[in-house]
Amino acid sequence: FKKEYMPPKKIEFKVVHVTSEDEKFPASDLDSDKHGPLVHGWASQRYCLYPIDLIIQFNKKIVLKKVQILSHQYLIASKIEFYIGDSPETSDHEGSFESAKYTRLGYVELSSNEKTDLKARELKSVHVDAEGLFLKLVLHKNFLNRLNVYNQVGIIAINVIGIDLDDEINQEMLKNNDADPTVLAAIKRADYISPLDDLAFAMYQDADISQIIRKLDKKKTDCVLTERYDEAKRLKLAILELKKIGERLARYDIEKRQAIEEEDYEKAKIKKQQIQEYRKETYRQLQANNLLEFID
Repeated sequence: FKKEYMPPKKIEFKVVHVTSEDEKFPASDLDSDKHGPLVHGWASQRYCLYPIDLIIQFNKKIVLKKVQILSHQYLIASKIEFYIGDSPETSDHEGSFESAKYTRLGYVELSSNEKTDLKARELKSVHVDAEGLFLKLVLHKNFLNRLNVYNQVGIIAINVIGIDLDDEINQEMLKNNDADPTVLAAIKRADYISPLDDLAFAMYQDADISQIIRKLDKKKTDCVLTERYDEAKRLKLAILELKKIGERLARYDIEKRQAIEEEDYEKAKIKKQQIQEYRKETYRQLQANNLLEFID
């Protein structure tokens, strides 16, 4: 089959409905464009009623392949159910979450997090295969712990991987019975998902560095397709190094924010200087290795 199949990718979405939210931690913080190390995420109201419905809408109808949930470290739901939503009215951008029909996909149970002393965030991944324009999460009652004094639940981030059904190539291939069976099978499975589309990458990488990594990764793919393997290898090594740099910059940024919250402004100043110097050194290295040409 001559046309190139577009593999599952990170899907853009916005939260369109939630039955409970803390005004300091709105559900809009879960929108796909908010991913990053400094995001606070969403939390329910104090002493809220359960279960809680949270509905996200994709920009276009998709084949949903994978959902990732990064739970709050102590505002933890005991269980989260997943439903895909669609209807004739939701076949375009005018669809409403209220008129959609929802089909249950399954559920996940979360850890109480007592073993990590309520410090670590749990990342849950769910593999599915369903078409729709909406994804509804139903969150059940929280775990009781010493830090969750108001019986809330919270989610730091949601990530969705899927196939864009509005993509002309994918639509044609799905409808074409004569297409390569191997390619058709690939469409129906999430065999390969780019590590750059994984939630862990988005949440623990400096935003500027992550954009550079994405550009270099695209260039690396182009090099492989044109059989320029030495160049592809050089870009691969550069990406691996940049991932370490991005993680360190993100950590500095988090430490700076914590210092500000604690009103330790001297420490915040030091962290700001570290970030500036480290970022400047990174760009110097990119220039020395002749990589800036790929990211302009």
